[in-house]
Amino acid sequence: MADSPRNAHVPVRREYVDELRWTFSHRRSWLIAFTANLILAAAFVGYERYSPRTGGLKLAGAAAELAAWVLASTLTTNQLGDDAANVLSRIDHGDHIVHILLSKDLVLASLLLPITLAVSVAAQLDITRMNRLAPSLTEDLLDVFVVLLWLGIGALTSVLMPYRNIPLRARWRARRTWPRWLACQALPYVLFFTVIPLLTWPAYEAAGHLFGGRRTNLAEYSTTFVFWGATVWVGGLALATLYVRRAPDRFLTDLRRPS
Repeated sequence: MADSPRNAHVPVRREYVDELRWTFSHRRSWLIAFTANLILAAAFVGYERYSPRTGGLKLAGAAAELAAWVLASTLTTNQLGDDAANVLSRIDHGDHIVHILLSKDLVLASLLLPITLAVSVAAQLDITRMNRLAPSLTEDLLDVFVVLLWLGIGALTSVLMPYRNIPLRARWRARRTWPRWLACQALPYVLFFTVIPLLTWPAYEAAGHLFGGRRTNLAEYSTTFVFWGATVWVGGLALATLYVRRAPDRFLTDLRRPS
């Protein structure tokens, strides 16, 4: 893959730009999946929040929920396997796994965050008065928290359970791959209902004890969540790096397997 991004020993900004260019030029199926996930998540959130009594939507918190449902997918938990050939090429050329994960995380975040923040701002313009808009916008930090939390989890699962996407017809014939493939498909939803609540709990507890709730100290309350989300993200990247260092052969075997 001569035209794949070669990012060893280059600044993070350059890695991000290269990965963004690579995504739009070579990963159209991933972009289609991202768009489909976004549409399905919007439809689900809209249906769930529709009020037959008022004929409107319950908009508060809609953006964070939208982000959570988009990210609760293999878009996040299989970032390496979905682009396995390019990832292997980058590794062969000396690129560090944390650089690869970081560039992919930044691309995913830069695609999703503007959308969720726009939804959040639009919702708050609709449900708040202008003199309360500034504090309401502070709640947008909770959207950032959701994204950071999932990126941290996705970094780790992307090295623990990478799998290559193959056409469904080929998947049907390769029945030996079904158990692993089904497990990888189910993983994001298992995480959504089990690990995510556990990882969210410390932020709720810390923010509540330190600042007494979101109504009294909204900026500090929301910032606590973002700080915890960033901690989980960095921790996920660190654990992913540690795993690849400790079990490089297993990681590369999983990434190369035609699953």
